[in-house]
Amino acid sequence: FFKPVFLGKGDPPAVSGTEHRMPLLPNLLYGLFALALGVTGYFLPVNIFYCGSNRPFAPPGHWTTNITALPDDVQDWASSAEHRYSFSSFVYIPGEKVTLFQGSSVDGSNGATMGLWAAPASVYPFQTAEPRNFPDIENPTEFIVTGTGRACFRAYKNTPPPPPPNGTRPKPIPVPVPKLNSGNVIACCDGKTLQTTKDVSSNTTLLNPYGLYVENATKALWFKDDAAYSGPFMGTGTLIYSVDDYETMELTLHSTYHAPRGYKPPADGDDAEDCDKVERQRALMALFLSTLPV
Repeated sequence: FFKPVFLGKGDPPAVSGTEHRMPLLPNLLYGLFALALGVTGYFLPVNIFYCGSNRPFAPPGHWTTNITALPDDVQDWASSAEHRYSFSSFVYIPGEKVTLFQGSSVDGSNGATMGLWAAPASVYPFQTAEPRNFPDIENPTEFIVTGTGRACFRAYKNTPPPPPPNGTRPKPIPVPVPKLNSGNVIACCDGKTLQTTKDVSSNTTLLNPYGLYVENATKALWFKDDAAYSGPFMGTGTLIYSVDDYETMELTLHSTYHAPRGYKPPADGDDAEDCDKVERQRALMALFLSTLPV
């Protein structure tokens, strides 16, 4: 065996374990840097790749309407800046001899909300028909007769999710929650049938419709709506819609959105983008960031 020989005077130098440890300040800075890299690896992919409602902040724009392009009978109504609301809670339809009104059931089955009811006229002086309730329609108001055997009004349509099949347990709602056909609508009813409006596009929904107006010549229904305060089409101004066919209740938007300079609103259908592809892109970018040397 070989015995180490120390050249020089005195004892061999003593080496303590503390001399091999990293000083406290560099160690702390190293940890903070690793934490910052991890946070960046999460937020950077999320903000670069997005889909659906996870879009970046959109600067406010402005909605305008070319009043001169509207029918003559509508121009005065459209150009008025008054926020006119009608709080009428019932209306009589002469052609159908039926009254539409808001109310609640005696047993309180519809809770504290007011529902839509139709009360037909008496078929005989001593006999009356029972009022009929239209489910899923809440807080109907601003009734107006269209002259086509119908009355239209604004309301909230609350469509519950479909029940699970018999013998199966209800599945948890996935995130994000799928869009149901619920929200503020314009509805038209003749006492027997009920039709409601649909969204103009996947990016534009009714926020607060008001000012219902019936054009004398064509009996078309017109109404106004406030601009959205969030989302890709947020901004100022008033939106003007019309309903020309009471069977389909398709909406026609007569207003134009002017986006701020440098901002391009998403096209219709962008919300249906393949989010699975986006998630894969996020995962790949996060994996790349995690391989960066620290």
